[in-house]
Amino acid sequence: MTGLSSEQKAIVDAALAPLSVVACAGSGKTRTAVQRVAEIRKRLGDHRGRVALLSFSNVAVDTFRSSFQLAAQDLAAGVGRDRVEIDTLDGFITGNILRPHAYRTMGATQAAPAAS
Repeated sequence: MTGLSSEQKAIVDAALAPLSVVACAGSGKTRTAVQRVAEIRKRLGDHRGRVALLSFSNVAVDTFRSSFQLAAQDLAAGVGRDRVEIDTLDGFITGNILRPHAYRTMGATQAAPAAS
């Protein structure tokens, strides 16, 4: 977490509770969000829960993913690095709610295959 301001450190280290961060462009929201996700995953340890980092922007998601890969290198083995979902909001809803469950509502015999 080196290089974070005191305000950013306070966000990263905040209690495991819902949190909203509003700041201007270039203030370090992306870095803070990625560090927060890494810290949450670290605190959860091997707990089976998942952490989601969602955005409306594909560009932001790509940045989140590459930044998290770097941040996750500092995490100990067994802290559930693979239990972090980084996606767009619509991609998350489609992949985790609609595709796996909507087939029942529509009367289909199986879920739609994942997009390639």
